[in-house]
Amino acid sequence: MKKQGIALLCAGALAVTSLPQVGLAADDLSLGQVRAGSSDLTLQYKGARAGDWYHVYLGDQYLAGQLSADAAARGSLQLTLPRAAADGDLVNVRMAGSGNHFLSADTKVTAAPTPAPAPASGQLTAVYPSEVKPGSTVKPRIYLNDQGRMTDVSDDAVYSYSGPIVAGSFIKGGFTVAQDAPEGSIVTLRIMYGDQNIDKRLVIRSSASETPTPSTPEKPSPTSPGNFSLARTQVDKDKAETIDIALKQTDSRAKALGVAVVHKENAAKVTASVADPAGFLASGKGQLKFKADREGAVDLELRAFDAAGKVLDRYPFQIMVGKSGLAANQVRMTIGLKSLVIGNEQKAMDTAPFIQDNRTFVPLRALAEAFGAKVDYKAADQTIHIQMADKTVVMTIGEKTFTDNGKTKTMDVAPYLSSGGRTIVPVRFAAEGLGFKITTTADAEGLTTDLIFSKAK
Repeated sequence: MKKQGIALLCAGALAVTSLPQVGLAADDLSLGQVRAGSSDLTLQYKGARAGDWYHVYLGDQYLAGQLSADAAARGSLQLTLPRAAADGDLVNVRMAGSGNHFLSADTKVTAAPTPAPAPASGQLTAVYPSEVKPGSTVKPRIYLNDQGRMTDVSDDAVYSYSGPIVAGSFIKGGFTVAQDAPEGSIVTLRIMYGDQNIDKRLVIRSSASETPTPSTPEKPSPTSPGNFSLARTQVDKDKAETIDIALKQTDSRAKALGVAVVHKENAAKVTASVADPAGFLASGKGQLKFKADREGAVDLELRAFDAAGKVLDRYPFQIMVGKSGLAANQVRMTIGLKSLVIGNEQKAMDTAPFIQDNRTFVPLRALAEAFGAKVDYKAADQTIHIQMADKTVVMTIGEKTFTDNGKTKTMDVAPYLSSGGRTIVPVRFAAEGLGFKITTTADAEGLTTDLIFSKAK
C-alpha cells in the first residue's frame, strides 16, 4: 500500500484566489531533515515576502498560516505537522507568489537514529599536570585502555571543576587558571566517563613544570544509589549524633575508612568519623559520628583507603543540620552529589549535577519526578515526553528545539544521554522549559555549589 505523503503548500494568490496578491516567491527553498516519529519541520528560504500564506496538508487534515515580517526576514520557519511523520513519508513543500511563480522542495522522512552504544569497558586514564602556573591554559587527554587498545575519549568525557579559574574560559575538558590565583591554591576536578570517575587536585605554583602526569582509577567507583546508605540525613545543631550506616560493597583491598567534609554552609565547625572502621569494613554495617555547630547543608564523602593510604572508593552524601529551610514545593541539588533534597527529605540519584563549559547541567528525570511529573523516554526516536499538571514538554536528544504545549522553543545547549543512559539537560531548560525558578548558593570562591528549584504552588 502506498504511504500517505505530507504536502506543504505555502502560497499567495496561486493557492486561494481570495488571498492578497504578494510578490514573487522565494528564490531559494530547502527543507530540514524530518525524523520518523517527529512532527517538526524546518523550512528555509531566501527572498520570501511578509504576508505569504502557507498550508500544511496531511490527508484530510491541514493547518494554515501566514508569514510574519519577522519570519520573512529571518529566512526560516519552524512548523508543526498535523501528525507525527512515518518512515518513508514524503514531505513536499511549495512556495508561491503572484503570477503563478513557485518553487518546490521535497524531503523523505528518515528512520529515527539508533541510540549510541555504551562506552567500551576498560581502565580510564587522565593525563593532567599535578601543578599549574597562574594564567596557564590546561587541557587533558583522557584514554580508555580496553585490553591493551588505547582509545582517546577526551571529547566524550564529562568534566566538573572548582577553584581559581577564569570565568568563561572553559574549553572542552579544559580551562584557564586565573592570573592572580594565589600560590598554593587548588583546582579540583572530576572526570566522568561511563561508570568511572577520576578526581584530581591541581596545585597552583608559579614554578610549576606542568609536565602531564597520568591518573588512573583502580576500578570503577561504586557510588550508585543504595550502595552506601544512612539511616538519617537530618540532625540537630550542636548535638553529637550517632547515625546507622550501611555499605553493600567496597574494594577488597580497603584497609581504612575516613570521612571528609567537602562543603559546608555558614562556616560551620563539623566533626565526622566512622566508629570501629575495621568492623564496618568487615560487616558492611556501622555508625557515623557527626556534630555541627551551625545549621545548613554539609556535603561529605566516606572514603576507603588501601594500606598505602591511597583512596580506592568514594561515597558522597549530605547531612542537613537543622531544618533544610526548603518549602514543600522546593528541590535542592548539589554539584557533584548524587542525591537531592525535597523539603526535608533526601533521595538518591544515579547522576550528579555538574558544571561544564561554564554551564550547569542536571539529570532531567530526577528533577522532574521530584515535582510529581511523569517522564517517558521513547528510544525509537530519542524523544522525552514530560507531563506536569497542565504542561506537556517534548524534547529530543541532540536537538536544541523542544515544544512546550505545542509551542516551539529553543535551548542554548542540546540535551544528551549520559553513558549511564540518563537524560542530561542545561539548567536553563529547567527554568524555561519546565517553568522552575532557580536560585543558587556559592562557596567562598564564588563557584556554584547548590541549586534550589521552586515551583509555583
